[in-house]
Amino acid sequence: MNKQEFLNELQSRIRILEEAEQQDILAEYAQHIDLRTAAGLSEEEAIRDFGDLEELAAEILEAYHVDPSRVDAPSPQPLAGVSSGLKRTAGRCRLCFHRLGGGIRGLAVRIAAGWSRFSQRLHGLRRTPTSRPADAADTGKASSRTSRLRLIRAGAARSIRRLGRLFRELARLAWNLLLLLIALPFAAAGVLAILSIGVLAVLLVQGYPLAGPLLCCLGLALCCAALVGLGTTLIWKRRSGSTSDAVPRNPGVSTPAPSHSLVPTESHNEEVSVHA
Repeated sequence: MNKQEFLNELQSRIRILEEAEQQDILAEYAQHIDLRTAAGLSEEEAIRDFGDLEELAAEILEAYHVDPSRVDAPSPQPLAGVSSGLKRTAGRCRLCFHRLGGGIRGLAVRIAAGWSRFSQRLHGLRRTPTSRPADAADTGKASSRTSRLRLIRAGAARSIRRLGRLFRELARLAWNLLLLLIALPFAAAGVLAILSIGVLAVLLVQGYPLAGPLLCCLGLALCCAALVGLGTTLIWKRRSGSTSDAVPRNPGVSTPAPSHSLVPTESHNEEVSVHA
């Protein structure tokens, strides 16, 4: 047995190991054989020194904590698992395509049914004006419905206007109340400033040097008065309703009626007096 045959046989017996480990072991034994042949031995003698090849392979596998009996067991065929996986994948794909085809057919049926219903409704709407002649009863019903709708709209408009007036009044009261609350501190400060002016003026007349505080109180009173006056201009006042009441009380509309009715009365009285 030469070197290459020994390495091939050793690789077949340690094929259960990983490829990198196999290459390391084979390289190591090839190096040993080369060293012994360099020392003057032949390849057969160098290989014979390793002993029995089966025992050598068993020792190598035991060093890697591998059971040597597992090497003799037939290795599983990888193509069998691949073929079974392909069969399962093909079955699943077939089922998916079948479901997809059924869903597409159902969707097409639904679309066709919806389109037929839509076309029937559209055809019925087109026929409605020609197949129903308008008569007097329908016209009366339509007019009554129109009048009812107008009454409902008028009532709704009046309700909305009343609600708007109510909200406007509430907003006006809230605004005026807010202005009052803001103006009360300034009014109180103005009153206190005026009282302080009186007291300081009396003390100033008596000879106390209080001209500065007196001027400060005077300025404070003027500022408070100005702010209160500004607040009065911001009061939200109610609108006067005289413009709406002035229309029916127009004398130009009511005066012609009595003057027109009095003329025949006077002429009739004159005729009665002449006959008498």
